[in-house]
Amino acid sequence: TAINIGYSCSLLTPEAELLRLCAEDAADKGGMAKGPSGLPEEPDMQWKLEELRSELAHAPPGRTFALVVDTGALQALQDYGLEDQFLELCHACRSVVCARVSP
Repeated sequence: TAINIGYSCSLLTPEAELLRLCAEDAADKGGMAKGPSGLPEEPDMQWKLEELRSELAHAPPGRTFALVVDTGALQALQDYGLEDQFLELCHACRSVVCARVSP
């Protein structure tokens, strides 16, 4: 998986807290609801971005983060015009891994 590859090439490290923004997690974890397109719905994407930004803001000094995002979440971010909020989140992370979940 992309996460395993990230660890093997030291893009991801055990010291960094791993944040996930993945459409594939939506149904599995009872979190983000999926709309008719199969993508997370806009309010859920906004909520998830805010949740992750809040986690970063309340982290102890020196804490590092890595973000894993899948193609479904990237598509939803673009469709809903949330690119700026996503980029803010990315800039606060040491690493960002964009994972493709299907060929």
